[in-house]
Amino acid sequence: MDERHETRVLLYESGPDEERLRIEGIIDHVGSLRVRQTSAGPLTRWCFEETPHDVEMSIDAEGVRALAALLELDAAEQLPAALQIRFAGYDGAMRLRECLKEGGVPYAVSESRIVR
Repeated sequence: MDERHETRVLLYESGPDEERLRIEGIIDHVGSLRVRQTSAGPLTRWCFEETPHDVEMSIDAEGVRALAALLELDAAEQLPAALQIRFAGYDGAMRLRECLKEGGVPYAVSESRIVR
């Protein structure tokens, strides 16, 4: 990975007439990966009693190397393109978590706390 900056990849962004949903992958300068999912709109408000609502999955640099190996990549620099190819779509974050579970790659999930 390039040690000087973050690399961002868009995995999904909803259309203008839909519930707003954006899923973005961010590989930071130390090689960690964060996948941020932000939703906003009436359905989000109904589900979470707030809008927007954020969920973020994180994988440390060691896990990123394991993910790259799991995806049979030659170099970690190929990961952003591989994420866009394999995990694009409204369910991309969920499918990535399933892949990580199956491959035994540890990850953490943080979610906006719902205040009721």
